[in-house]
Amino acid sequence: MARLYWKGLMGAAAAFVLCVTGTAEAGEDSFDLHTVLPGDSLESIARDLKTSVEDLQSWNGDSVGELVVGSHIRVSEEGSARLRARGLVKTRSEETLGELAARFELSLPQLLALNPTISAESPDQPNYIEVLAPVNTLRHGIDTEGNAFWARYRQPTWLGISGDGFVIKNKRNVWGTVETVELLRFALKRYSLEFPGSAPFVVGDLSRKKGGKFAPHLSHQTGMDIDMSYAFKDNLERKRFESATQQTMDAEKTWHFMKSILETGNTQYLFVDHKLQRPLYEHAKASGLSEQALGEIFQYPRSRHTKKGIIRHTRGHRNHMHIRFGFKKKYLSESTMNELRFSGESPIVQLRNWIQDVFA
Repeated sequence: MARLYWKGLMGAAAAFVLCVTGTAEAGEDSFDLHTVLPGDSLESIARDLKTSVEDLQSWNGDSVGELVVGSHIRVSEEGSARLRARGLVKTRSEETLGELAARFELSLPQLLALNPTISAESPDQPNYIEVLAPVNTLRHGIDTEGNAFWARYRQPTWLGISGDGFVIKNKRNVWGTVETVELLRFALKRYSLEFPGSAPFVVGDLSRKKGGKFAPHLSHQTGMDIDMSYAFKDNLERKRFESATQQTMDAEKTWHFMKSILETGNTQYLFVDHKLQRPLYEHAKASGLSEQALGEIFQYPRSRHTKKGIIRHTRGHRNHMHIRFGFKKKYLSESTMNELRFSGESPIVQLRNWIQDVFA
């Protein structure tokens, strides 16, 4: 099977990570942020905002010439910039796709470009459709009814009820940052293609819609934590977490998912029971990872008390793993990330183009 090549993944960070309020500080200058829509070009944005292409380039750098749908670019605070949030919204039985698009100030071609698997001519439409809806700040998200809300973390995004390679436990508790949700969807998509017919992972809690305290968790407050089941050898579909052992856990499938999560270097911690680390370590080693890479990734074979490795032991993680992301730095060396990307075989699945450069 063809390997995955991460073309462009390590480029400059996308403009939508510039700030947390909808304006960005650049020295002493203040900018609005404008969300790129399908069909936009530098020329069309400059024309709509009554500015020039040269100004857009000076405010954003030369890389702005490669516009990415859904990302944000800096524009003059005097312009008529429109900031948007990406979200999954419920379709209404009485509403046409054109009417739904108009509700979020999109054209029908723009809506279809955001949802390439649907057709305007199809009599059966999905229950949820992706939109880019106008909002006021990067702290605003869009709920499933299409209403804007304010959150304690940036760009709150809903994972959805189910998808490629996963089902969820509670639809109210699967909100995360846009980076968290898209990286999780990416890893699960790769898993579903690599192991067709396999039972889906169970996704537990990420964060609440608005973030903040989330009992009984101590974390899960900022949209960058994920509780996930393990894969099991019996391949039975589960709806809840179940304790795994070295004999019942499918190390190959579980490691394949973890590898996709780790490859960008944005995984701060991956909490796994120490006994379950052993088969994962052995499978990763058999895939060709070096001792140096294994030492960066795993706490095992060191003691469960050793404060080294991304994959670490914490009590209570025999029935699920806990993923903690961080998007301000890399937690693995470049050499280890490259080893992960080119170890074993992976289906060709690219992160959607609008999210790729987040993982720079």
